Amino acid sequence: MMNWALLLIALQATPQGTESVASAIDAAARGGVVIACRHGTTNQADPEDETTLRYGDPSTQRRLSPAGERQGEAVGAALSRLGIRFSEVIASPMQRAHRTAELMAGPVVLDSLWHTRGDNYDARRTARRNALSRPVQNGNRLIVSHVGTLSSTLKFRGSMAEGDCVVIRPRGNDYDELGLVPWQEWIAYRKDP
Repeated sequence: MMNWALLLIALQATPQGTESVASAIDAAARGGVVIACRHGTTNQADPEDETTLRYGDPSTQRRLSPAGERQGEAVGAALSRLGIRFSEVIASPMQRAHRTAELMAGPVVLDSLWHTRGDNYDARRTARRNALSRPVQNGNRLIVSHVGTLSSTLKFRGSMAEGDCVVIRPRGNDYDELGLVPWQEWIAYRKDP
């Protein structure tokens, strides 16, 4: 007899099934989706104080580590290999998000809307959700932001490591989240012939 409680625990312990990762990556390769990512790996020891933060001065903020730079380059190369193209690339003006987007996809439009954190910004959260819902023409839309901003905007309620992305299908007035793609999965993914 099957122990249903153990099966339920095992299913809950699996954060993302391979099938949904593959489906999300395949959807991105077909185009028309939004890929919303957390910035790459950072130097946790870098000082950052919201009261003295200046977007144009990386010394006032946590920055990508050398590993984060390599991570962004590797994910960018994987996206290119997979044929995933972007017609729009948006990032928070924080150095770690801006640089991650640049390494992944090239020229970036900076938008402070993607730096605002928390749930206390209803108008900003609505504007961010509109960017996720708006249909994408000619390729995909890449958004690189922060865990606080993304968790207050997305429906996704799992953990999101630095560099991970959620693939979203816009529906005009809403969107469907197709799945979380850990950053290593972009690199490892190989389409079956």
